[in-house]
Amino acid sequence: MLGSPHPSMRSPFVAAALGLSLGEAGVAASAASGAELSWWASCAAALGSAAVMLACAIPLLWGLDLLLRPGPLAGVLTALQRLATEFLVTVPCDAPLVAPDLVGRLYDACVANNADVAVATDGRRQQPVFLLLRAGTAPSLEAYLSGGGRKIDTWFAGLRLAEADLSDALDTFVNVNDPDERQRLEARLLSTAGSR
Repeated sequence: MLGSPHPSMRSPFVAAALGLSLGEAGVAASAASGAELSWWASCAAALGSAAVMLACAIPLLWGLDLLLRPGPLAGVLTALQRLATEFLVTVPCDAPLVAPDLVGRLYDACVANNADVAVATDGRRQQPVFLLLRAGTAPSLEAYLSGGGRKIDTWFAGLRLAEADLSDALDTFVNVNDPDERQRLEARLLSTAGSR
């Protein structure tokens, strides 16, 4: 069974903004907001690396940035400013079927194209919350937010951009936002598992 995110956590991004491991981020988020840890654990398991930080505008007091700048990009900026690695990955918290190789594909696209940002595509369009960002994008994002910008794809359009094709892993982009969607997805997964 998939755990559901706490209603206050229905923002486009997933976990920690302070350099915590994925497990620590899940515990902190769960303790602070009442979210079920299984949701965070499924995200962490899908991404597979505690070295990868995930950004989220969760309703925690991670820093003054989140209070002064509204929206999920404030969480991304906070994470970028505290990042201890070269890259930051973002994924939506309502996407429980993230491809296990998503981070690798984003990284490969970013490095191969010497890009600042790699964005996943479904073969038809960009999926702008599935990102790999270089740490050096923080000043650009800070300027964008200070100027009143809020749309993630508008911000990264001004950066060197690479696309990672995930048209062969479309389940990555399935999202679950309410109990009915969750039940439909669970039924589909159970029927698929039963036919194997």
